[in-house]
Amino acid sequence: MLAFLTESFYLWLFPYTGDVGILCWPITIILASLFGYIFFRLLKNNYKNWQAFAIGAVLLLVQSVLQLLTLPQEAYGTPLSQIAEATRAYNKYEKIKYSDYPVFTDAERVVFMYKFKGELPESFIKLTLDSSKVKYDPSGQRTYVIENRNGLRKYDTSKLQIIESDSSTIISEYRTNDTFTYKLYGDFMNMKAGGYDDRIISLLIFEDDLTFHTGIEKLLYSIVKVIK
Repeated sequence: MLAFLTESFYLWLFPYTGDVGILCWPITIILASLFGYIFFRLLKNNYKNWQAFAIGAVLLLVQSVLQLLTLPQEAYGTPLSQIAEATRAYNKYEKIKYSDYPVFTDAERVVFMYKFKGELPESFIKLTLDSSKVKYDPSGQRTYVIENRNGLRKYDTSKLQIIESDSSTIISEYRTNDTFTYKLYGDFMNMKAGGYDDRIISLLIFEDDLTFHTGIEKLLYSIVKVIK
């Protein structure tokens, strides 16, 4: 029962197991049976209660680690890497700045969401442009952040201008004393995720609605909320 509870907790923390995730429960049964057998064989040596408890705790710990290590993930990295990333993000709390939003890791994004909870818009849009295939822009890829706040789009108008209508979206980019204009379809800025690509320019939209994707993100937010 403890093995099943542990596995359920792990699957809540790290839900992106993919098709291979169907193996989680058979592996849990095998490990529980193996360590349960070892535990009861050891109990035949007439250990004292505290010794039996210590042995059981050690076996359960080893079993839990093996369950964690055998948990597959199709996104966000391995469980151990996600735990390490969450730890680093927590330790960086004081250094996290609002302006650094575009370059946050997933865990840093969670800490950012708590630290600036009173200043956040309804959502962020990351607009990435890549024109590295043409000579006029050797710097290649760049990303602009647009805030959806109170029904309006807020962004750095010294670098970007977005004009939207029912039939088209016109994006003007101001770079090195020149302006580059891209004409797209009317609902481009509302597509949530996707983009446009041709021989000259590619534009990618990703909208972040500031929700949690995994259980470990929810847990990290709760820890930061309690401690910070």
